[in-house]
Order: sequence, then structure tokens, then C-alpha cells
Amino acid sequence: MRTSHLLGVLLIAPLSAQNPIVVQGGGGALANAIAIANPGDELDVFPGNYTPVTVQRALRIALRSGASVGAWLSTTAGITVSGLPVGEAVVITGGTLQGVSAVQCAGVVLVADSWFDFGQGGACQITNCTGPVAFEDIAQPGLPYHGGSLAIQGSSQVSFTRCALPRAIVTASHVTMAQPDIFPYGGRWPHDAPSLQILSGTVSIRGGRIAGGVAASLPYYEYGIQLVQGELTLAGGVLVQSTIDWGVPTAAAVDTLGGLIRMDPATRLIGTVGLQGPATVWNNVVPTTSSARTAGSSSTRFDLTGVPTAVAFTLLGFAQPALPTIWGDVWLDPGGFLAAVTPLSNGGSGSLTVQFAGVPPFLLLVAQTATLDPTGAIAVSPPERFLWD
Repeated sequence: MRTSHLLGVLLIAPLSAQNPIVVQGGGGALANAIAIANPGDELDVFPGNYTPVTVQRALRIALRSGASVGAWLSTTAGITVSGLPVGEAVVITGGTLQGVSAVQCAGVVLVADSWFDFGQGGACQITNCTGPVAFEDIAQPGLPYHGGSLAIQGSSQVSFTRCALPRAIVTASHVTMAQPDIFPYGGRWPHDAPSLQILSGTVSIRGGRIAGGVAASLPYYEYGIQLVQGELTLAGGVLVQSTIDWGVPTAAAVDTLGGLIRMDPATRLIGTVGLQGPATVWNNVVPTTSSARTAGSSSTRFDLTGVPTAVAFTLLGFAQPALPTIWGDVWLDPGGFLAAVTPLSNGGSGSLTVQFAGVPPFLLLVAQTATLDPTGAIAVSPPERFLWD
């Protein structure tokens, strides 16, 4: 097994372990702290309402419970990371935000364990980013449906893990979602406002729910997903449904105008029809990789699924732009660290545990599995991106 690539992860400029800069008082205090902070500083943000800020250097912004960043009826995100150089990382944790945007970032942007509240404005834009942009464990307060908007354009490594997201549009980007929840509030009457619209690029979804939104007043209907062009992978039992009116679907779950869909048989589609349009559809088993870790533990367990009795090859490493293959996109160096070779059970499942002792915190790691089934067919799982904290 080769370990050199995984060791290379440690070169991602971990944030310095020094005394944090205390930020308190609300208003422009956070912007003032960012202006004087040195690369690698940590900002300990106390409760208060802070005005929107822009970050252009490596920082860790740790928002305590009761700290919020945004402005009344603002159309911009609470925090915008702009022009982050390669080799630097911005880590944002905790608090309540009117969204986080990343613009022209070659470095790493990580957002974890935060609330996104779009009730007073804000939005998320991920534009022209070549470095990884990752959101993990993002919730939205209040109602079971979500406000705001998310636009992803020209970005090569965008991921969401266990995130409650607003209505999203993807253009010329590579995006992965693990256990997402997209259930928008409001839409266009009478229809044609999909919860997830893919204009171009590739999107992989493992598990979770993509649901047509709920009406603000007048009745209307929406697709769960619309694929205009590009590629869409649905795996891990993801639920895609159109708007439900009194319990009755009112549109197709997935509408297509072109493109390619890789769809696992466990995918659940609820609509007037499950899928419509001219897209090319491949119906076969898509393997999955999911991680589970107890806070403070030095190990992570990976649960695998695939064709029964297939052999699973699980790789670990640092995120890189997608490498298209005929079996699916590869999101890490295929010559990197091989964590394990795992025979899957008769039920098509398996697991492995990997030790990470000595790995610095706040690194974005990627696990991906390729399976070789008894017929000799190869399939590649959507990536599992996880924040090592």
C-alpha cells in the first residue's frame, strides 16, 4: 500500500495552534478582527449580531452559540471567502450565518456545524473555485422547508455532507452531496422551478432527500431535480420527489432535457412519473461509501455497499478535481493510499476502520470505493468527503 499521497495531505497548511483572537460586541467587530488578523489566526467569536464580512487569507472563524453574521434584507452572504490562495484554508464553524460564499478560491474552504438562516436575506454563491469547497452538518432553523438560494458555477470540487440546503442551480461544476435535504419554500407559479437544477457539469447524490418545494400562496408544482445537460448520479437510496399537493404528486420527480443519469435501483422517485425526458439512463448498482466517527476518536469507520459478493477497493486521500472515467468520476489520486480490500457480503455490504493518529485537525479528506463484481464489472462510488476535526 502506498502512503505518500496521504502524507501529502498534511501539507495543506493547518491553522496555527496559538491563542485565539477574541471577537465580541457585534456590528463591525468581526470585520475589524479579520482586517488585523495574520494568516492562520483563529477568531473566537462571542454572541452578537455581526455585519457581513469578506475573508481573503487563511483563518479559522469559530462562532459561538448566539453569534450570527448577516444583515437585514442583504442579498449577499454573511461570510464571503474571496481569492483564497492555493495552500491556504479558511475554516468556519458554529454560529448562525446568512449563507457562506466562495469566489475564485484556489485554497480550501470548510464550513461545519453551522445554522444557515435566510429569513432576513443572504444567499450562497460558489463561483470559479478550483480548490475544495466543503459544507458539513449545516442546518436551517424553523420550518421543515428551507429558504434562500444556492448558485454553483465554474467550480471543480464542491461537496455537501448532511446539509439542509436552499434551492440550488449548478453550472459547469462538479458537486457531490451526501445525505442532503433540499426542500425549498416558495417557487414560480405555475411550475418550472426545480429544487435542484443542473444546467451543466456533474452532480453525485448519496442518500437524503430532494423534494419539490411548498407553495407560498398560489398552487404550483415543481420537479425535484431537472437535468438540462451534464451527468447526475443517484445512489444510496436517495429520495427525489415532486411537489406534493394534498398527498398527490403534481409533477415528475426528475425532469430531463438531455445528459446522462446513473441511477441505483434503490433510488426512490415520487412524482406523476418518476423520470421523464430524453436523458440517457444507466440503471445499475452504484456502490456507496459512508463514514462514521465518534468525536475525539482517532479512527473512522467506513460502511460500504455494492453488488453482493463484489470486492471493494477503498482509497483515501486529499481532494482533487474530478477525473472522469467510464465507471464514474474519481475524486482523488487513484494511485494514492489504498485503505483496504474488502469482500462484500451476500447482502452487498462491508465495513472497515482506519486509524488517523497524528493527523492534524481541520483537514478535508476523501474516501472512495471501486468495486469489482463477480461478472468482472467495475463501478465507482460517489466520494465521501469528511472533515477531520
